[in-house]
Amino acid sequence: MLFTQLVQANLTTVKCGRTIDYFTKTESTNDDAWELYQESAPSGSVVVAEIQTKGRGRQGNKWITSPDKGLAFSILLRPKTSISTSGLFSIATAVAIYKALNDHNIKSKTKWPNDILIGDKKVAGILCESRISGNHISALVIGIGLNVNQHLDDFSEDIADSSTSLFIEKEIPFQRERILASILNQLESIIAHISKNEIDEIIHDWESSCSHMLKDITIHDNGKTHIGTFMGINSKGSALLNMDGNQKEFHSGIVIKTDADQTI
Repeated sequence: MLFTQLVQANLTTVKCGRTIDYFTKTESTNDDAWELYQESAPSGSVVVAEIQTKGRGRQGNKWITSPDKGLAFSILLRPKTSISTSGLFSIATAVAIYKALNDHNIKSKTKWPNDILIGDKKVAGILCESRISGNHISALVIGIGLNVNQHLDDFSEDIADSSTSLFIEKEIPFQRERILASILNQLESIIAHISKNEIDEIIHDWESSCSHMLKDITIHDNGKTHIGTFMGINSKGSALLNMDGNQKEFHSGIVIKTDADQTI
């Protein structure tokens, strides 16, 4: 398969991407990755699809990929780390995407907990799912959707104003295989720090690239809204919000507004 060969030709990894399943159409790459888990596929196995009929994002949202233009892929990991690290994997993945795009001269920003922005528009999203055994994560699937070569008219009306792509921002096409390889290269290096409990650098890199660091924001969580100053993340990847002088920790939720009263 030409796509797979081009990705692997640009890899510097030991495990990530050394096994790739490529589909022109599937229901969900995350579901496919879990099937690979049941089949004892090695850690670092990747599933890529041109079309997902049931692609999903966080909190029941859908992720739509334009065939031959975007990237929709999932990575199976067998980290065997404490469940306390589960929130760090989406943070680490965001840092990997940020660094990979930077390698291609694309400036992006992270948004808690799982988005990548260019300007104030979303270019990528992350969905992490895990299997727990005792107090450890026995397996993890990281799903990533990245807009690469989409044009404005490739986005539906409901997301057109809040979405962008690498092509839209740089006005040049990108080779998707090289972008994917760059993400996998960065990801393997970064997640190795979680296994070694070396997380300070991950937190620093994420906070340094955060679009709303030290800004007044609104977090929507479990049907409630919380307003405060975003102070960063802790060792579990949770958001820290200063609310009237008290620091509150949020394990889940969505950042919906900044101090400029602008939805991000």
